[in-house]
Amino acid sequence: MLNPRTRDAVEILNGLIRNNNERIKFYKHFLDYGNALNPDFREFFALISGESYQNNIWLSIEIQTIEGNIEAETPTNDLPSTHPSKDQIPEDSTILIQCDLHEEKIREAYSNAMDSVYIPQYMRDLLKKQVRRFEAAKRQLGRLMS
Repeated sequence: MLNPRTRDAVEILNGLIRNNNERIKFYKHFLDYGNALNPDFREFFALISGESYQNNIWLSIEIQTIEGNIEAETPTNDLPSTHPSKDQIPEDSTILIQCDLHEEKIREAYSNAMDSVYIPQYMRDLLKKQVRRFEAAKRQLGRLMS
C-alpha cells in the first residue's frame, strides 16, 4: 500500500498522462484529414503527438519507480477511426487557435503539477524538461500563425 503522499503523486502523474493522451487525440483528429491538411501542420502535429507519447513513457516510468499503478487508458482506445471529409476541415486560423488553447491547457496542468507539494524535486526536473518541449511547441505555433 502506498503512503498518502506517494498516492497523491501517482494521481497527479496519471493526470498528466491523461492530459498527454488528450493532446495526442486532439492532434490525431487533425492528422486524419491527411493531405487535405496544410503540410506544415501535418509535420508539426505528428511531432507534437510523438512528444506526448514520449512524455507518457517517462511519466509511466516514474509511476512504476514509486510502485504506483498506471492508468490503462491509451490515446486511441475510445476513438472510433474516423476519416473526416475534406469539406469539413476548418480554416487554418481556426485550427491554430484551437491548438493554442489546447497547448495552454496542458502547460497549465504541468504548472499545477510542479507546484504540488506531493511531487518530489527529481520528478519536477522531468516535468520541467517536458514543459520546455511545450514551450517550443508554443513558439512553433506562433511561427505558423504569422
